[in-house]
Amino acid sequence: MWRYKGMCVVIVVVCVLASTAIGFLLTPEPSATATIALKTPSQDNVLAPGSTGDASLARYTAQRARFVTSDAVLGNVGKSLGVDDLNELRDQLEVKPSTDSNIITITASGTTSDDAVRLATEVTRSYGEETEKQVNDLTDAALRSIDESAGQVRATITGSNAAVNEAAASTLGQLQQKAATIRTSSAVLGDGVEFVVNPDESSVSSQQLPIREAALGLVLGLVLAGTVAYLRADSAAAKQRRA
Repeated sequence: MWRYKGMCVVIVVVCVLASTAIGFLLTPEPSATATIALKTPSQDNVLAPGSTGDASLARYTAQRARFVTSDAVLGNVGKSLGVDDLNELRDQLEVKPSTDSNIITITASGTTSDDAVRLATEVTRSYGEETEKQVNDLTDAALRSIDESAGQVRATITGSNAAVNEAAASTLGQLQQKAATIRTSSAVLGDGVEFVVNPDESSVSSQQLPIREAALGLVLGLVLAGTVAYLRADSAAAKQRRA
């Protein structure tokens, strides 16, 4: 190998660099994890009406986890981060709902630790904002529907039929009670978030130097360089013998 040291050095360096590059490609990008704890919805909530019990809570959590990667949430995130491609953002996110609690775990990846932390934090912020908008929109729609029903009931009221008027008054009272319940439930639900745990850079699993791959490349390079050097030396010796 000493005789062909220049060639051997080149082979070893190429093998180390190639192995290190492969190691970087196979090493996951830095990732940051955020946690959203959802408020337990009342039975009269507008996001998942009638939710009661553990099974309903699991379905509700899974439903809200899907909303995390919706166009509404990611569109808000994209505006904040200056990213137009929502599919690109989706590819950087892994969202997992708990099957036995109201916890959603969001893992965001990025080119750097700061990028991963910022994306995870923006997603939790956007989720709260867009959920509150969704609650308000659904509440307004439900109240409009109740108002329309109340209008139809009032149209049945006459001055001569006491039984009809009594039934209409009872129905109007029920509709007013339902509207009040929806308003209260929506006000309590708000953005649907009990609390959020956002990551910081110290908690990010960052990309490490592929030392193991580099060492493997060094060993492979030495073996390959030794083999090539031996074959060249043997070939040169054979030529001398023939001469």
